[in-house]
Amino acid sequence: MRSILAQLFMRRSRERGFTLIELLVAMAVITVGVTGALSLLIHSIASAQAVRNEVIGTNLAQEALEIVHSIRDQNVVDGRAWSEGLTVGQVFRVEAFQGGLLSRDDGATLNIDADGFYTYGAGTPTAFKRTVAFDAYSDPARDRKVTITVTWPGRTFTAAGVITDWR
Repeated sequence: MRSILAQLFMRRSRERGFTLIELLVAMAVITVGVTGALSLLIHSIASAQAVRNEVIGTNLAQEALEIVHSIRDQNVVDGRAWSEGLTVGQVFRVEAFQGGLLSRDDGATLNIDADGFYTYGAGTPTAFKRTVAFDAYSDPARDRKVTITVTWPGRTFTAAGVITDWR
């Protein structure tokens, strides 16, 4: 009779709860799942920051090219040579709010002001640097090669184009 009771008891004890091995396996599975999810989250956040910087860098380069076009157009409107100030062989800083091209590049980083604009004036320092360089192209009297470089830690974005005397 005891052996029947012992078998019944053993069967019930196996069916009612978890053994230590089952508990350890379950904890390992949960740990692997949580670790994988956290790893994915961390990677996603890092990727989002990289993409954010890429978008900012691209927009800063586009803004610089538009400023160069504006300087060329304003030169023509004011009756000056179209290329005045677009000196071949020099590297400049460029800023939208201080009249376009600034003095030669001194390695200064851009700041972001209270309105969210990137400037060399007052504001919170950023990691972005932006330069504009002019080189001779096919006809120095009629065109210039424009190279815009935006750098931030771990990345450099370069855009190039040709600006011409459109008259």
